[in-house]
Amino acid sequence: MNATPTVSVIIPFFNQAVLLRKCLAALEKQTYPRELVQIIAVDNGSTVPPKEPHLDFPRVLWLSESRPGSYGARNRGLSHATGELVAFTDSDCVPSPTWIEEGVRFLMNSSATVAGGRIDYITPENRELNIYEIFEARMYSLDRQKDLIEDKCVAATANLITHRAVFERVGNFNESLKSHGDGEWVRRAVHSGGSLRYASK
Repeated sequence: MNATPTVSVIIPFFNQAVLLRKCLAALEKQTYPRELVQIIAVDNGSTVPPKEPHLDFPRVLWLSESRPGSYGARNRGLSHATGELVAFTDSDCVPSPTWIEEGVRFLMNSSATVAGGRIDYITPENRELNIYEIFEARMYSLDRQKDLIEDKCVAATANLITHRAVFERVGNFNESLKSHGDGEWVRRAVHSGGSLRYASK
């Protein structure tokens, strides 16, 4: 593999046009060489699709997956991914400018075949979390990626990077699952001989 591998970034989304734009704007500011990054956004049946996003983000490959479920949408993205590495984030995440660069460096310089990074649960309005958001954050351990990885050997796709060859070896996400499909895939990857590590940055 190249010292500076190509990377496909996959973002499933359902509605959330404003948040998606913030996510894509952050990906436009990445420090990793732009020509080595493929960005794939997969509309998972939005009832209010973003208005002409291709005009603001012409580098993005826009796909759609009408079957409900984010794992099916991620698989649709995988079917078009050309990168040697594949990174996942969510439409309500705002990656730091060095997100791809640091993820690639960690993966290439460690024994990991799958790496999960820190996830900060934030809201676009910069307000306190309401009771429902607090429950979701705790229920799905979105603020405890390190614990998920080190204690349970799973990781959330809000911040995940791996080799595309791992999917070729163990298969794609289980589309029949509506939640925890990322953890199920990570366990398959590890049980097949892979290694999961936490990347703190």
